[in-house]
Amino acid sequence: MLKKGTFDYADQKVEISELSGLQRIDYLSFIKRSADEYDALPEDTSDSDRNIAFTTMQLRINAWLVAASLLHSDKKQKVETLHQAVLEDWSGAAIAGCSQKVLVLSDMIPAQAEPSDVDEHAPPTPEKDLTPEKP
Repeated sequence: MLKKGTFDYADQKVEISELSGLQRIDYLSFIKRSADEYDALPEDTSDSDRNIAFTTMQLRINAWLVAASLLHSDKKQKVETLHQAVLEDWSGAAIAGCSQKVLVLSDMIPAQAEPSDVDEHAPPTPEKDLTPEKP
């Protein structure tokens, strides 16, 4: 059983699902492979080329996450096929936004508090007093 949600972007809606246990494992493996490739860049790689490689890595990781989530709506597809389709058909902003929603849906990051849930006029909750005790 997987939680489902809807991602809205540019007047379009798409049904997304949380990641299954196996997909979560595959996602973490995909991140590791991608990070290993990035870390293997030659030391003399320029800063601009490193920035491009890092941004590309982020985009591919987020697109893989979105594709894995969409897979539950179309089980006839393969995640690699959907991954390529997301990269070709979705904007970077849509990929980033949807990936965040999938991570929240999958309980991999905490949900952000809605503005209406937070009392802007309430005094801040004091944290534990870190002042040393006086003898």
